[in-house]
Amino acid sequence: HASGEVRRVVFERFDHLDHSEHTAAGGLDWRLGSLLDGAFGYREERRMGSFADLDTSELSLRDDRAGHLKVNLQLTPIWRVETGAELREYEQPLADSPEFMLREKIGSVGLRYLGIARLSTGLVAEVVDGRFSGGLFERNFDEQSLQFAADYVIGGFTRLNLRLGGVRREEDVESDGAEPVGE
Repeated sequence: HASGEVRRVVFERFDHLDHSEHTAAGGLDWRLGSLLDGAFGYREERRMGSFADLDTSELSLRDDRAGHLKVNLQLTPIWRVETGAELREYEQPLADSPEFMLREKIGSVGLRYLGIARLSTGLVAEVVDGRFSGGLFERNFDEQSLQFAADYVIGGFTRLNLRLGGVRREEDVESDGAEPVGE
């Protein structure tokens, strides 16, 4: 699958905010017999940043990029192992940090029970290695989460998803020698 979109945004009264945006995505869902399946893909988007998130009324364009890979193994007719890896990057010029970027590397593994009609349940563990850069402070973080997941298919396009769990996050702050701002 593939998709693309190009947009031109024109403001009637605030023409200094006129700009172009784009979105491009593609991927492949695959299956090898009844035991192994997965997917991989990539998505890129350039769009205007939200004024609610920024401390300015100037035009600020945000770049988002993400690539993912999933591999799943059907152990038995009722047990399934699901794995995934993802790399995400967000670039958003900020007033004090014009080269601000967030990069996340994400890995996940889950064990699902499929033995009840339209219901699947299981545990999902996820690890995130992240880094904020391009600002006054470089910040690394590590995050681990464990969730109980339940998905119930009600109809053709309707699902009910439940996630309960916890997250542990540790941060490491590196300073460039400047005084902390707003801490």
